[in-house]
Amino acid sequence: MPRYKVFRHGKLQGEVLDIDDLWKDDFIVFLLGCSFSLEEGLMEKGLPIRHIDEGKNVPMFKTKIACEGVGVF
Repeated sequence: MPRYKVFRHGKLQGEVLDIDDLWKDDFIVFLLGCSFSLEEGLMEKGLPIRHIDEGKNVPMFKTKIACEGVGVF
């Protein structure tokens, strides 16, 4: 990870390269990212990316699996 955004009470407090000194055992982590940087690396190595080959922006998947709510999330 290049850096972490640190939020307190819903407001951005800054960005850090390491969160070891901030970490607590009861934290929950959300990893948000973008596939574009991964796709670029795969294409540089000559690997085909189906949704790009099909002229689509992002991969889409259909599922019959229902989502489940979790607490306040």
